Order: sequence, then structure tokens, then C-alpha cells
Amino acid sequence: MRRYHLIEFEDLEKFPEKVRNGITDYLRFFISLIRLYSPVAEMLKEYMAKSGKTEILDLCSGGGGATMQVISKLDRITGRKHKVIQSDKFPNLESLEYVKKKSGGRIEFCEKPVDAMNVPKELDGFRTIFSSFHHFDKNSAVKVLQNAVDSNAPIGIFEAAERKWLYIFGVLLSTPIFTFACSLFFKPFKWSRVFYTYIIPLIPFFALSDGIVSMLRIYNPEELIELTKLTTSKNYIWKSGTIKNKLGTKVTYLVGYHE
Repeated sequence: MRRYHLIEFEDLEKFPEKVRNGITDYLRFFISLIRLYSPVAEMLKEYMAKSGKTEILDLCSGGGGATMQVISKLDRITGRKHKVIQSDKFPNLESLEYVKKKSGGRIEFCEKPVDAMNVPKELDGFRTIFSSFHHFDKNSAVKVLQNAVDSNAPIGIFEAAERKWLYIFGVLLSTPIFTFACSLFFKPFKWSRVFYTYIIPLIPFFALSDGIVSMLRIYNPEELIELTKLTTSKNYIWKSGTIKNKLGTKVTYLVGYHE
């Protein structure tokens, strides 16, 4: 299937914050419930060791669900507690605060917006991006990778899907069910999320429409490698491919680190 870089409404600067936050709350709930990123912990263990980094800087964190899931398993298989800093261009502060409290303070977050194309130098660690790299068009995606290279920062990019019809059908089926059936149980509880789910259902509508567009925007492994060739990363090792999770679906990944 050809890649189409269509517009996702939540990318727009003037998109209503409470609706955007409601969508990221839903994604955190869904990703955590289904445990889509479970196999990523093994990869992080390997590549963090190769890069020499012991902390994680998560970019484009959204509601923070993927990070919580992966770090929990990473701690178990390494026998140590890892520190994480979450960040986003449009930070969902209530949800990120919830994740921080649930993690006992090990997962912290930046209150100010952080652009993955221009990460502040004081933010260090193994960079991760979960379920968000598809938001960047080709030029912007290269800038994200180049910024990591310029900072000598290792980076891991993970998308819990592939650009295939199977995943589009999955979005069509799961999004209405989970947004309407489960929004009352997402934590932290927000009256705005109830209002924009059940009274004026903007969250289900935009979660569905943006979810379909997301599937059409996902880069495949070959395209990810082509993006790395547009950076000045001659001393970087890049690896891309897919790995299966317990559901039998795949996580698309790109990992890069300094030799």
C-alpha cells in the first residue's frame, strides 16, 4: 500500500486541547490494555547497552501509555530501575502527571513543549518515539533523525502497526467500541472527556478519523532506512524491521546509535 501523508486533525495547532487530550488518553488506555509494545523491552535492553545510555528520553509521549508498559518489562528483564523523561509538543499534563504518580516518580515529564526536531541539549538519554513518527512528513522525519545524530543521541522509533488494510480494519472496529465503552474508566477521570465522548462525540470521531490516517502514514522498514540515508550519519548504525507481539500483530521499528 502506498504511503499517504494526509492531515491528522490533532496535529493542528488550533485543535481543541481537551479533545486532543481525550484522544491521547484513549490511546494510552488502549496501548496499555492490549500491550502492543511488549516486545520492545528486549530491543531496548540490547541497544541501550550498546549505546551506553541508562536513561530514556521519550519524545511525542502523548498520554504516556507505551512508556509505562515498556519500562515495566525493561525493569524486570534487566533487574534495575530505569529513569524516564516524557515530553511532547502538546503535553497532556494531567495524564503525564498520572503516569508520574503511578510510576512512583521514576517517569518524569517536561511541562514545556518539546519539539522532536529540536530537542533541548539539556535533555539527555536514549530517545524513543512510540506511535508518533508517522506524524512527520519526509522532510520533518529526517530532521528528527538528524537532530539525534547532531546530539550523538541513540534513538528508537516504534509503531505498533504496519501500513496494511488489516490494521485499518482494526482501527475501524476497535475505536468506536473502546472510546464509547471505556471512556468513563480512563484515568485520570475528566469531565471534559465525558462531555466530548457522550454529549458531543468529538473524541470518538477524531480518534477514528485520525487513526485511519495514521495507518496510511506509517513508514515501512525500507522507507525508514531511506530516511536515514538523507542524514549525515556516517558513524551511525541503523537497523529497521518488524517484530511480533503476543497478539500476532507487528511493531515496525527503526533503531540508530553511534558506533
